Amino acid sequence: MKTKIAIVVASFFLLISCVGLGADPVFDGVTVSVWNETRSVLDAQLYIGALKNNVFIPTDSVLLEKIRIKNPYPSYYTEYDRWNPNLNLITSLGSDSAYFFIRFSNQRNALFQYHGILAKANIENLDRIVSGDGSLSVSIREDYISGGFYDGNSYEGFRFSISNSETELENAKILIGGKKNNNFIATDSILLSKIYSPLSSLNSFFQLKEGKAVKDYYYKSNRWKPNLDLIRAIPSDSCYFKLVLPNGRESLLKNNKGEFAKTEVPIGRVIMSSDGLIQIQIQKDSITGNFLVYNKN
Repeated sequence: MKTKIAIVVASFFLLISCVGLGADPVFDGVTVSVWNETRSVLDAQLYIGALKNNVFIPTDSVLLEKIRIKNPYPSYYTEYDRWNPNLNLITSLGSDSAYFFIRFSNQRNALFQYHGILAKANIENLDRIVSGDGSLSVSIREDYISGGFYDGNSYEGFRFSISNSETELENAKILIGGKKNNNFIATDSILLSKIYSPLSSLNSFFQLKEGKAVKDYYYKSNRWKPNLDLIRAIPSDSCYFKLVLPNGRESLLKNNKGEFAKTEVPIGRVIMSSDGLIQIQIQKDSITGNFLVYNKN
């Protein structure tokens, strides 16, 4: 009896030493969430690997069984059961990033991307994907498959998601600035080298959604970080955005209700993480934009 008590007490203190009293347990590896909007329950094989000369080379895989229809994000490989692939097999191929590929039981397959941005994990100097950095999400629809990898990092600046139903455009500009006496005053700009159309041939760089080409720009560590002090100095308490297209079309961005796509920029405000997403829709007769703010810093 004393021996059993001693074993229980030892196990308890071992558990505390691993996770800390009152602390959340830490689980390393990859967890997978799936949203299925097709008409079929599916099985899938999920691969991790390297990308060399634009060719995916798998190094490990796991099975995703019975992906149900519109089941609210069923998760696979959670907590103690997280997927821990051998990252050394990827780095041995000369790659500092891991990429993901999926093949379904109905033979559909895709290299994971979201709006033209490849889903990848930075594994430089890592032997495993650590807790908080390994959330892989998959969305399956009748017309496309997308996937994103959440790396747990915060990024400063603005990013853009552009939906285009018209012709392909090169060298468009986005201007940022403030307003004074109801006039827009630009303080900085960035270039969009190419806005894809639904007929563009390089469809690995964008996604087709409902007949529109959708592409993300200035993503993660490449976010746009204009000097917001130039806007405050106008003075303007909010920043606004203007899209200028090479064919002469331009628009100070507003949503479908006619409200400006803007955000307040008080002194000390930094645009971070889930804030700073500007969605732009280009159609034959209109250009609209929305600024999505989840938190104000």
